[in-house]
Amino acid sequence: MGYKRERVIYIKNPLHQSLMDHYESSKPDIQAKVPLLFYLHASLLVFLIITAVLVILLTPQNNRIFYLSLVLISLTTILVCNMLNWRGRYAQALNGTILIMFVAPWVSIFFETFSGSGDVIPMIFVIIPLQIAALFLATKSMLLISGIQTVAVIANIIFSQSKGNYNWVSVVCYVFIASLLGSVTSYLIRTQYDKLLISKEELALNQERLRDISIRDALSGVYNRRYMDEILDLLTKTPEQRFALLMIDIDHFKRVNDTCGHSAGDFVIQTVASILKSATRKKDIVCRYGGDEFLVILIDCAYDDALSKATEMKRMVDAIGCACDDPDAIHVTASIGVALYPENGASKETLLRAVDMALYQAKEEGRNRIKVI
Repeated sequence: MGYKRERVIYIKNPLHQSLMDHYESSKPDIQAKVPLLFYLHASLLVFLIITAVLVILLTPQNNRIFYLSLVLISLTTILVCNMLNWRGRYAQALNGTILIMFVAPWVSIFFETFSGSGDVIPMIFVIIPLQIAALFLATKSMLLISGIQTVAVIANIIFSQSKGNYNWVSVVCYVFIASLLGSVTSYLIRTQYDKLLISKEELALNQERLRDISIRDALSGVYNRRYMDEILDLLTKTPEQRFALLMIDIDHFKRVNDTCGHSAGDFVIQTVASILKSATRKKDIVCRYGGDEFLVILIDCAYDDALSKATEMKRMVDAIGCACDDPDAIHVTASIGVALYPENGASKETLLRAVDMALYQAKEEGRNRIKVI
């Protein structure tokens, strides 16, 4: 007749949401206040502003309008993406940002190729979006983009009329190595992120277990008195919330321990707790009030329903019979006191006094009975 503890996570009960918020409010906020994409936008805006100044000061006049237009288009795109990011449209903001980072260098490459300038600097710039995109994109995506871009650089060099003006092998190797490093960076970031995510989930699970342990009675598996006090404080601060209290006392429990032993007494405690849990709804709360006393909080429960539930619980406890095979053993029964909120008390203290008085009267009148205050 072993007892298998039923694991119930209290935070899944809607009634307990306010108390969960109380627990959570004491935890530090470990999330970043500003998204990573915002920092990227800020960096790109500074880069583009500096680029615009350099274009005005250093670019030849025949190319100046083209590059200023390209910088202004990029600047506008980044500002729009930043606005989307702050409005919560993260995917659109990220896709737009990565797209403009790749498009701008390639527009420069095609411009320089068709103008026959022999300027290879735009081809060097193609590694910048690769390294930045590695922070956000998956490794497979990075490998695909890196491969396409490397092939495109080689094709551009082959068809370029001025490829004899520079060491194109070095340029291709440089772009290839940078592309490879971008893919490796993406893989490392994803691997570390997955490990961090697993650690965070394990930490959350451990915190949940600790919370569960801190509010549950180790022997019976129901909530402990600490949690009962917090729930009653919460409920009595909501005048429109009606509920009933049932205080259940196992009759002659000391004699059960003395006659059958403490292991039998533990079995009775566990069995009664299991009975109370099975007889209540998910939104109701079963607590171990003391050694052989339990307190049940019945939410949205009127007088007739509370009395009916108490009768059912008393009948189920009576069905336990004796805790051991000793012929002199005590037949397990229960006395129950019932009180209602707010009729029998508007505060936790007065309500507990009322239900305790009802239980006292039930025991005084001979035990194994129900008394309503």
